Amino acid sequence: MKVLYEEKQSMPKALIPAVIAPTLIIWLIVLLQSTADKPLGNHPLSDSQMWIGGIVLGIVLPLLILTVRGKIAVDEEFLTLSLSPFFRKKVKLSDIAYIGEIASNPLRDLQNWGVKYRHRTWRFVLQGDQALELRLVNGQKIVMTCAHREELLEAMQQKKA
Repeated sequence: MKVLYEEKQSMPKALIPAVIAPTLIIWLIVLLQSTADKPLGNHPLSDSQMWIGGIVLGIVLPLLILTVRGKIAVDEEFLTLSLSPFFRKKVKLSDIAYIGEIASNPLRDLQNWGVKYRHRTWRFVLQGDQALELRLVNGQKIVMTCAHREELLEAMQQKKA
């Protein structure tokens, strides 16, 4: 199928310090306990448990968070929203009853970044200060941020008509 619109997004750069700071604290705790023999708490983990936790929470989880990629694509039949490797949603263009433009500040208006489902509304929020609200024929809503709202809107309306 011919792709009419495609936009790739990454997590906002503002999240980098929010991921790095806890990672450094985790590694400080691991190193203090395992090398300086200063256990944390009344019932500390063994050194091997601490290293396993440090690897998972100090390497794997931060890399996973920082490498998440979002994608919005419109082809001749579907709108596809994906946040790899966690989430993928395909919506038939013919199932979209309403498309509206909204201004968006991810923190103020949409309560954070990422993918959320609340009150029959999917929120697909990564980068961009432009957003679209879609209402589907089944009553569900989708709110998504995008960098090129007019192009996305044009691609979706081109095939709906």
